[in-house]
Amino acid sequence: VFSSTLDVWVNLVFVTYSLVALVSPADEWDKSEAGLSLARWRDNPSLASAFAWLVVWLQFLVYFFAGVNKLVFGWIPWTTGVALQNLAIDSSFHDFARGTHVPYLISLILCYVTLLQRLVVPFGFFFRRYRLWSVLILGTMHVGYAILMNVNLFPLIGIASLLLILPPRMSALPRA
Repeated sequence: VFSSTLDVWVNLVFVTYSLVALVSPADEWDKSEAGLSLARWRDNPSLASAFAWLVVWLQFLVYFFAGVNKLVFGWIPWTTGVALQNLAIDSSFHDFARGTHVPYLISLILCYVTLLQRLVVPFGFFFRRYRLWSVLILGTMHVGYAILMNVNLFPLIGIASLLLILPPRMSALPRA
């Protein structure tokens, strides 16, 4: 199941969960990690989860350093706009999309959009005002990956982890 370097993400999520479980005192773990208990989520829907915050940091690092990696190892293709043209013939694309000609202008725009998604959008995780936008932008990226590419669990793990970042619903203010 874990056949690509992108699938390392799921392993890191499991390792993070295990580390948090090992270092958290039992009473603290019980208070902040509702797990599969529906009753505990209903009692306190905005739990302060140490695991969730570590996953948010992990996601930030995965996205951000994926952008850094694109610039370090592929500066010319990503900044000149040919990276997506080259990727269109990659074997990771599903048969229906492989070999599709991507016009240069579209490829150039999408290369910079990709770099923006990886280097700037993840900072929105840490600002309540931009969290929903960050989740929507990166979530649609994962849906696009799932449709166009054969990248195993990467889109599923990405979307599942993004759900931890969504801001909780605002509770009703008590009446005076």
